[in-house]
Amino acid sequence: MITKDLVLDLPFADGGTSRFTDTVTGKVGKWNNTPITGWDSRLGTYMDLNGSNQDGVLNLTGKQVALQQVTIEIIHRADSVSQYKRVFHVGVTADRTHSIEFDDGWGYVFNAGWSGGGGSWSIPKPAVGDIDHFFWTYDWGSTANNPIIYKNGISQTVTVRAAPSGTANNDYTKLTIGSELSTGQYWDGRIYLC
Repeated sequence: MITKDLVLDLPFADGGTSRFTDTVTGKVGKWNNTPITGWDSRLGTYMDLNGSNQDGVLNLTGKQVALQQVTIEIIHRADSVSQYKRVFHVGVTADRTHSIEFDDGWGYVFNAGWSGGGGSWSIPKPAVGDIDHFFWTYDWGSTANNPIIYKNGISQTVTVRAAPSGTANNDYTKLTIGSELSTGQYWDGRIYLC
């Protein structure tokens, strides 16, 4: 995951340690039920999350909280695209600054927090087993803004599912990779880069 003030160095090449590091601040996050690491001849090492109890949690601080803009880069292979499976979540249970998840009716969804009602936008779900590169960017400067999303270098048509209202609700301090704050919706698949 890449933002101006957060670059995660996930433990892809170190044999599956239970920690990962934000290389900007040096803060260390922790994997719960450490995922298995593996090797892909095209992309190198990856973490393989089991979809039932594995995720990583990092407490955000300083400039990482209340971002005006966020950019997320993810390379992954989904083993399941079931309802609400989350590749990442920033926020608390049932409320978030932003998250990316699958939705059976909407597709692959980006959510952004707003005080009067969060925004949700979607693109079609990726196919199970495909390795895809996603690049998502969003600006909380206006409720009229839509995220810009690229899949494998191609700009995607974004569908507005819920228009945001109010003021930006982007000040949560907990980042979870692979679930909704360790309470469920666990990601099932490989993450090569996040």
